Formats: sequence, structure tokens, C-alpha cells
Amino acid sequence: MRFIDPHIHLFSQARGNYQWLAADNPPFWPQKAALRRDVSEHELNVPGMQGYVHIEAGFDNVRPWREVHWLQQHCRLPMRVIGSVALSSPHFSAQLSALATCGQVVGVRDILDDRAADLLRQPQVRHHLGCLADSNLVFEAQLAITDTAAVQQLAAVLQRYPRLQVVLNHAGGVADAASFSRQWQTAMRMLSRFKNLAVKVSGFEMCFRPLNWRELTRTTEFAVQHFGKERVMLASNFPLISWQYSYRRYWQQVAQQLPHAYRDAVVYDNAAHYYRFS
Repeated sequence: MRFIDPHIHLFSQARGNYQWLAADNPPFWPQKAALRRDVSEHELNVPGMQGYVHIEAGFDNVRPWREVHWLQQHCRLPMRVIGSVALSSPHFSAQLSALATCGQVVGVRDILDDRAADLLRQPQVRHHLGCLADSNLVFEAQLAITDTAAVQQLAAVLQRYPRLQVVLNHAGGVADAASFSRQWQTAMRMLSRFKNLAVKVSGFEMCFRPLNWRELTRTTEFAVQHFGKERVMLASNFPLISWQYSYRRYWQQVAQQLPHAYRDAVVYDNAAHYYRFS
């Protein structure tokens, strides 16, 4: 099975400033200490891997282009990058301009989480999202769609900026909610109406121990049912997935679990399209 992994994180402990990895800072995962190490693309070089998307990892949130420069110096496999920006920052334009000059940057992320509803209703934030649309950059939306107010604001953004391509991270936080809750399903159905929204299914290892393949497969099937197989991607969230599976074993398991009817679309075709590997 060939695949493109659309959600991984590489780390350089000596060069990056990963404040979120400090023991005293959230998130307070039991296995977080295992992430305080260097993570290179050599760990991704397994049979079938055709490329990957590095999602910003808090390397330098003030000068996010530094992370891209580090990646470009040390990575050789086919790669695209999602850089870091702060949507509410007065420095947004400068950060975006610097990132836009970096080859391989195809989008940006600002982790919304509990701030999602408040941020997405702010006029300045919406203007900045419009700038992303004008720049033809993907916005990676990380929030829990069980937050009704946040979903309403996200829907308003999707409607206002139909040219803004948004990718919902970690299936909208399904692993953080009551597993496969009715509230999550309702939000997914509502958001599926917006053709400029795609979904990445990943992150189950953060809450399910051991990783629940039944829930992962059911979530993927539900997403495909409502978004269509052309707007769903499966990702590893490496190195977090290594809490439970080696990188090779995870993708071997994916190959065994997913139906052939949509497997190639969600593990390769859609990532190649949304992140412009062609």
C-alpha cells in the first residue's frame, strides 16, 4: 500500500523551543516525556511511504519560518509543511509573508482548542483567514466540534470564505469526546455541507489506550459517508502514535483495517491533492 502521511511532527530538541513539551505545561499526557527527543524523517522511511506533511510543532512560535528552514536543511523525502501563525497576533502579516517565501509551505495552523469560539468570531481573525484564502494557503483547524459555539463560528467562516481550504485536524477531536458521541455526529453532518472543509482522522492514541481500531475505522467510515471519500484523509500523528505502535506497524494495520473501496483515497490521493504533492 502506498501512502502519504498528512500529519506528522519532527523535533530538534537542540534547535527548537518546544514549551508545550515541558512537564509543567499542558497537555498533561502520561507519556509526554517520551516525546522529548529528536525525531527525524529517517523514522518515516518505511515501505509504501510516498511523502509526508510536517505540522508545526512549536519550534519557534515567534519566528515560525525558523522551523521551515531547519526542515529544509535536514529533510530529503517528499515533504510539505504547515507553518505556525497566531491568527490574533499583530504580527500575523509579517509571519505569513515570511512563511509564504519558504518553499514547501502549503498552509498554516493556529491551535484553537478551547479558544475556538472566541477567536473565530473576532473581525481581525476573520480578516486574517481571508488573507489565507487570498494566498491560497490551507488552514489547519484544531478544535473540538463538540463545542457548539465553536462549530457555529467555524461554519460562519467556511461560508464567508468559500475559497479558504480548511482541514479539520484529528476528526474534530472525536477522541477527546465521549466516543462517537451524538453531538460529534451532528456537528460532522452539519460541517459536511461546506465543500471547502476536509477531515483528517488521527490522534486516537492520545485518548484510547490501547488504540481502538474499531473506533478509528468507524470514525473513518462515518466521515467518508458524510464528506465523501474525496474529503477524508487518514494520518499517523507521529511520533505520538509511537506510544503504542511503531510507524511501520501502524500503516500495516491501516492496510489491513480499511476497506479497499476508499482506502487509496484516504491514505494517498486526497493528501496528494490537498497538500499539492503533484
